[in-house]
Amino acid sequence: MKNYELVGERSKKGLTQADMASRMGVTLQTYHNKESGTRAFTLKDVEKISNILDLAIEDVDRIFFKNKLTKCIN
Repeated sequence: MKNYELVGERSKKGLTQADMASRMGVTLQTYHNKESGTRAFTLKDVEKISNILDLAIEDVDRIFFKNKLTKCIN
């Protein structure tokens, strides 16, 4: 996962880690650990983040899956 890209997308929307944690229904520590790469995001987390940040599928693929999804589709 490209953490810096997730941080960039979150920052563009003016959201803090605390905002994301609250919207996702997790603790700030849990969200911080996931965004920093200490813990992995689940697919459910990715879905929630995608909805919160209004990410296009290409952005989700780039940030969370290193462009592997679109390679499979094409």
